[in-house]
Amino acid sequence: MSDSDDSMPDLVYSDDDLEQKRETATNTAQAAQMWFAKIKKNKKNRERYERVIKIYLLAPFLYGSVNQPDKWITWAYESTLLPSENAFKFETLTPEQIKCVDLVERAVDLVIGTVETKSHVMQILELTAACDKKKRLSDAIKEAEKSVKHKELKQKLMDLGSEEQVTTALLLATRQYADHVDKLTREHNDLVDDYDQTFRAEEKKSQVTKMQGNNAFMKGNFKQASTTYTRAIHMSPYSHILYGNRAQAYLKTGDYKSALSDGRRAMLLKPDWPKGQYRYAQALYELGMHKEAAEANAKALKICMAKLNKDEIRDLELQQQKFKDNASRDGG
Repeated sequence: MSDSDDSMPDLVYSDDDLEQKRETATNTAQAAQMWFAKIKKNKKNRERYERVIKIYLLAPFLYGSVNQPDKWITWAYESTLLPSENAFKFETLTPEQIKCVDLVERAVDLVIGTVETKSHVMQILELTAACDKKKRLSDAIKEAEKSVKHKELKQKLMDLGSEEQVTTALLLATRQYADHVDKLTREHNDLVDDYDQTFRAEEKKSQVTKMQGNNAFMKGNFKQASTTYTRAIHMSPYSHILYGNRAQAYLKTGDYKSALSDGRRAMLLKPDWPKGQYRYAQALYELGMHKEAAEANAKALKICMAKLNKDEIRDLELQQQKFKDNASRDGG
């Protein structure tokens, strides 16, 4: 990444301007200005873009779909962030896979957190362009190591994986961010709008099957419910409600590892949804990971309390108290 002069005058764009004039970025500086003008308008707008960037990045890890060029996915395999080159499926995640998901999510959070000026966006675009020219992961890593900012972020992640895994996670996060910038500013393709439209269409398509799953669950047919939710998920693979419902069905049948996987999927899609957070923490607890369950619950409460009222987080508070009571009873 190279440092860029941030003293250039701002280009000011409104949504109407972009729609009417159809401005197209012809260089990195223009792309950075156009993107930054869009995300800096308000916090909610920025959060929408950052949420979809994260979902697209982690789709190969959690949702069985790929939004990245083959070369970058191959690098994810080479670094063991992804376990194999088998077909992507909605499988139960292993503890190592969940660890990799946590690493990649943390990496993209750090990359997103660095975007405070147009020059930061330019650095992301420049590093991605340089790495796109590399054929080997080792060469891309060498390119990334030239950046002081990259080295700073890497040090914050070293407790979550190997050096190669950490660097690759940061490269993947950087590339995903750059892809959204380029699509919007150079191709007039708003991936957030695309995501929202696709999600609504898929959600509508899955409604009948979801209700069938709900009916099976209410009758106590939990295995039937989980298989029905699976059918619905294939119709709507980015529905936090479907993953949360299937996680609850798995909890009822004692399939705690599958419940943990679905809880993790639901959490990424909608972090401030208490039910998804609750089921993830409960699955950890049922797997005997009591410390991790308490930590997950505490983190969930922090996230949800910032956006929801007291009644909406009551189940999480009760779960927290239950974990504490059980720990006291067990002498923990």
